[in-house]
Amino acid sequence: MGRPREFETEDALHKAMHQFWSKGYYDTSIRDLIGSTGVNYYGLYGTFQNKRGLMLAALDHYRKTITAEFTTVLDASEPTRDGLRGALLALADLLRTEAGQAGCMMCNAATELAPHDADVAARVRAHMAHLTDRFAEWLRRADHAGTIVGGEPTARAEFLATTAYAIGLLLRAGFDRDAVTRHVEVAVSAVQ
Repeated sequence: MGRPREFETEDALHKAMHQFWSKGYYDTSIRDLIGSTGVNYYGLYGTFQNKRGLMLAALDHYRKTITAEFTTVLDASEPTRDGLRGALLALADLLRTEAGQAGCMMCNAATELAPHDADVAARVRAHMAHLTDRFAEWLRRADHAGTIVGGEPTARAEFLATTAYAIGLLLRAGFDRDAVTRHVEVAVSAVQ
């Protein structure tokens, strides 16, 4: 019979997510993960198999926590330009971690890992599709309310999903709140 797990998996996963989110996959060492999670090598590898397995689990956790928090804000926002602006600025706040402006973890993984890791690429595509679906639903509400009337919402929703990624890139690159706000204003005004 194996030894019982001596750590809370979700807590360790949350801490590992923040470690990868802050430093990226390649700049995060096993020692960093042990230090940030408080779980020893055998515990991490016994649960997640290896560093890559932990990264994939961390990406899934990001979608279940950070992305879900944003989509809750988006779903609750008024179907107006002010509502959209508020949701996108709330996203910018979510993408600032205690360690600094980490940007979007999924976007970071898209540039660092997705070009040569099919599992990461699949998660990035699924994440983008999820954001697109949520923005499309928001746009349908706005169209129905007559506050933002445009054509078929898919292209506009894709634009807004890539805008969310752009906000993450700006933050990761160290742009300040004013730069992000200007980007959001242009994006909001572009949605017809």
